[in-house]
Amino acid sequence: MDVRIRGLLFDLWNTLLASDAPVNPVLELGRRLREAGASGWLPAIERGMMMRPLGGIEEALPEVERAAGIVLEPQARREAARAWQRASEKVALFSDVLPALDRLRDRYRLGLLSNTQSFDLEFLRSSGLEERFHSVRYSWQTALLKPDPRAFAEATAALGLQPHEVLMVGDNWRDDVSGARAAGLRAVFIRRRGGALSHRERPRGEPFIDDLHDLERLLAAGEPL
Repeated sequence: MDVRIRGLLFDLWNTLLASDAPVNPVLELGRRLREAGASGWLPAIERGMMMRPLGGIEEALPEVERAAGIVLEPQARREAARAWQRASEKVALFSDVLPALDRLRDRYRLGLLSNTQSFDLEFLRSSGLEERFHSVRYSWQTALLKPDPRAFAEATAALGLQPHEVLMVGDNWRDDVSGARAAGLRAVFIRRRGGALSHRERPRGEPFIDDLHDLERLLAAGEPL
């Protein structure tokens, strides 16, 4: 079997970009949902706002409430919406991203695979990020959420590659790393800013990279992944 890596699949949030807002809007919404009696708040957010096109956070919040089986108080809903809007205004790419993608694109098929909402994403086009990829797959388009193996299968097929030829790069161990490996891909764990922006647990002892410069060095060295 040819085990050469021919494609790279990237997560989006906290892998390629992040918000500098002091409050993480997903965590803030999760807090509001818990206070209202919801359990399993993150799956409710993903199912409610990341599996279909929606017009904005005001339209998305009632969908999240339905998925969680609760109703937020009007004040809590307004505050969650404001936190989301403030965070959306402070989204920026990490400085290494575009230069690294431009170099990697010459040698690999590049794909983007993200659990994300359909709104407040204008910066993906205005920054030039989307155009760096040969394939872009968002959960709101496909109705598939990582770590569903079908999400990885569709993304690798869109690159014209087999799963074992693709390396997944992401900051979420369950969704990006473990999920990719279960689907037959290889994977590498990225820990941006010491991991301060990520909200899922990580297993101890998992190797990681700090940025895309580390990824380039890893690929150039031909280290097993």
